[in-house]
Amino acid sequence: MSSDKKKHSHHHDHREREAATESSSSPASRGDAGREGDRVAYAEFKILLRPEEMRRLQQAHVLWQHVEQAANQMKVEFTPLPGDPPIRQRDILFYDTPDFLLYENHFILRRRTHYQDGWTRTHDELTFKFRHADEGVVSGIDVHPGISVRSRVKFKREILPETTRVGAIRHIYAKNCIMDMPPLGEAFSAATALEFFPVLASLDVAHETPIALVNRVTVSESLTEFGRINFGHGMEGMVGLALWRDSDSGGPIVAELGFQLRFDALSPAVESTLAHAEEFFRVTQHCIAPWLYLGTTKTNLVYRHGGHEVGNRE
Repeated sequence: MSSDKKKHSHHHDHREREAATESSSSPASRGDAGREGDRVAYAEFKILLRPEEMRRLQQAHVLWQHVEQAANQMKVEFTPLPGDPPIRQRDILFYDTPDFLLYENHFILRRRTHYQDGWTRTHDELTFKFRHADEGVVSGIDVHPGISVRSRVKFKREILPETTRVGAIRHIYAKNCIMDMPPLGEAFSAATALEFFPVLASLDVAHETPIALVNRVTVSESLTEFGRINFGHGMEGMVGLALWRDSDSGGPIVAELGFQLRFDALSPAVESTLAHAEEFFRVTQHCIAPWLYLGTTKTNLVYRHGGHEVGNRE
């Protein structure tokens, strides 16, 4: 293996282990002050793409040429990865009550399984998140687990295209708790979910309520990364492209182009850099307008799969 490939492989291994190894959380050890995830420390930029435009890798390369055009136009530093970017595979499952009580109240419960050459690479991840357009509402939600488990909490600002027009943006906010997957099957009770995440007690759900796979959909995700984008002031991230398919039918669900920036906390200097990133995000939308899929999120599409309706349209 070349040195470049070794570096690239190490980057992915580190990132996938990060959520499971960086911190440990238990009800007895956590204090109320200064907990991880109390302030916004990530900005995640996401553009959904029509999946029929992303069926072949060569289409991804054409798309990427337009993104590079936006980077050049905005004088944003971009460093492509050497050689052909590797493609990683993940299975993604969402869990909810039969009437989608979690999602209708802005909670998301998601499982990820990572694969390399057909084999699982790490422990499965369980992610529990609360996502809402009001930062203050999200700030007041505690997603820390009620059990002793390795976990990490992230507070993110997600930057998405506006729902009806190209070149505009909107913000939603999310608190994510990422932890090693507990020993759960395809279905479990709300009592178990309440034990893991005490904040769900606010939903007043009956303990015997079943929680199972949403719409019986297992998402097969193909994920590749093109390179690193740098907006200065230490704010840089990997630009990735993901394609979601229904693993049963093989039919495409949606694709997504995105990148994430990390910072210590929001400040005037950080907001100034984020404003530059948002302008790049607007220009990128115009450059790839024929590919855009406006007005939804990946999670929302899974919940609406098969014609199901949900009140939460994010």
